[in-house]
Amino acid sequence: MLRTRLVFILFLFFSALSFSAMSEVIETAPAPQTTISTPPPITPPSAPEQATPVPFTASRGQLLYELQCVSCHESMLHIRSNRRVTSLSELRRQVEHWSDVLKPTWSVEDIDDVTRYLNTRFYKLEIK
Repeated sequence: MLRTRLVFILFLFFSALSFSAMSEVIETAPAPQTTISTPPPITPPSAPEQATPVPFTASRGQLLYELQCVSCHESMLHIRSNRRVTSLSELRRQVEHWSDVLKPTWSVEDIDDVTRYLNTRFYKLEIK
């Protein structure tokens, strides 16, 4: 039992010594310098370079076709293997026919533009 007390007293003594030594180190150590660096000023982004506008290249015939015809037709109609149109005059007659179905009907210029667009885009028929 005496041995246990002696061990305990020695333990307390060395703990106290180490604690006081640590407190001296803490007290004598210089406080860390905390420097708060200011962030660089925020500069607004420079204005983006003005891009040159790309001209819209859709033809008048394409616009008319997309506004009036696409609601009923899909492009598959024009590329199917058993299509009815085999000449440019037949293509124009079909465009003219469906123009009469539409209200208001298209002008001669509108029919020509749509025929030209369809031929250029899908049919690729030779002009005779």
